[in-house]
Amino acid sequence: MESNHIGDKVYRIPENLDIEVLMLVHPPSFNGFKIQKVYHVCDVIYRGMTKFDPITGRYGDQKRQGSIPLHTDMLRHFLGGNFRDILNWMILVGIIECDNQYEKGLVSMGYKFTTDFEVPFVKKECVDYTMNRRKAYQHDRFDGYDGKKKTLKNLQKWLSGLQVNADYADYCIEHEYYDSIEAAESDEEVRNIQRRRLAQKSIIDAFDESKRDFSRDTFGRRFHSVLTNLSKKYRGLISFDGDSLAQTDISNSQFYFALRLLQPDTWKRSNSFWEDVSIDNTIMFHKTAEMVASGGFQIEKFIRLVCRGKFYEFMLNEMDTTGIYFNETLSYEEKRDHIKAQLIRLLFAAPNGEGVTDYRKAWGLASVYKGPNKLLWECLHDNFPQVFSLLEVIRKNDYHNTSKLFQRLESSAVLDYCINKISDVFPEMPLFTIHDCVVTTESKIYQLDMAFRKYLSEIVGYSPCTSITEWWTYREGLPEDPAMLFWE
Repeated sequence: MESNHIGDKVYRIPENLDIEVLMLVHPPSFNGFKIQKVYHVCDVIYRGMTKFDPITGRYGDQKRQGSIPLHTDMLRHFLGGNFRDILNWMILVGIIECDNQYEKGLVSMGYKFTTDFEVPFVKKECVDYTMNRRKAYQHDRFDGYDGKKKTLKNLQKWLSGLQVNADYADYCIEHEYYDSIEAAESDEEVRNIQRRRLAQKSIIDAFDESKRDFSRDTFGRRFHSVLTNLSKKYRGLISFDGDSLAQTDISNSQFYFALRLLQPDTWKRSNSFWEDVSIDNTIMFHKTAEMVASGGFQIEKFIRLVCRGKFYEFMLNEMDTTGIYFNETLSYEEKRDHIKAQLIRLLFAAPNGEGVTDYRKAWGLASVYKGPNKLLWECLHDNFPQVFSLLEVIRKNDYHNTSKLFQRLESSAVLDYCINKISDVFPEMPLFTIHDCVVTTESKIYQLDMAFRKYLSEIVGYSPCTSITEWWTYREGLPEDPAMLFWE
């Protein structure tokens, strides 16, 4: 069976890391030390650094100042019972640092490279038999939601055809880096810019291994590949076997998938996406059935706005009438983007800051409902009280329910239903996903869009509004390709 990760026999480590020299300066004083274990920790942090968040537009976990959470079960599996000794030694010799933020059952300790090792990465072969064997099962044990192996097969088989204009990408990354450095106003801002540069370069370098670089997480059961970690502005540099790519995505997708909650059948415990979601489904089944049966203008209006792709525009117009929420210098598009970002943030944040520890307050979750955003949350309640009530009940026991459930509603619809249906009907159509967005070659995009809307309507119960974007348009914001200037 082919592996599901970037070279199960390869680690990514900082290019200036010489563990043998560090061992001479600080000899490990505990049993079970292996250089390959240090390599593995570096590789896991590297993967976290290159994970792109499309909402914040940043790499890694910026809420934790770039620290990457390392889960105890994963560390114990790969490093053994003395995993803490390995981590403490790496801290002692100055390879990594820890943020010391821990909350049992919720938040793992976060680690990141020290400034000395925030450098380009190189590959190191995994030559240890035991580590190699454990690494081969990484996907199944820790990334692995395996409920639909057919989905993984239908997406994985096309990854090897992806190509990137690496020289132009490197030029763009360097161009952005120097422009950003000149405008930086603090040392921390400079360090974040350096991290972003390193992450972007590492992702571009990973394209030659894209065939094996994929996983499906257990939280929201989303599919992750080299494309999901790539910043949107660099999509125009990607092709498939020489053909340009294009995408179809769903307007106001979070609220579109929320429409599934208006169907009583969604609340049946037999649906796999309810696993580990702490909600009383029996109560919600009857509550939803009563809500839908009673109908009402608010529900119909909500459905109509979402299906027409005008929900954020409606909320923008409602908020704009207050005259105090927006800076008047913002364009209409900037205001809409702000409304979208803040509504998603409000949906997934801790309600009223209850049960939030001090370091989470530093992240801004506890204060998210105060100030101007309080007006936005009240606007949602006033216009759609029934939908608002439904969302509040979902968040009541555990606010993580919302993000977990919404991601699973999306992934079960897009990945487990639509992708498999489209692959059956069009077996020669290349398919890639970036969460709620589906990608293929330009010549097949309109065929894909029609099929995508058809199958979404079947699984969600309502027809979506989708939009098509050809990826060459993302190049418009990039600097001129020096290779093209030379030929001109």
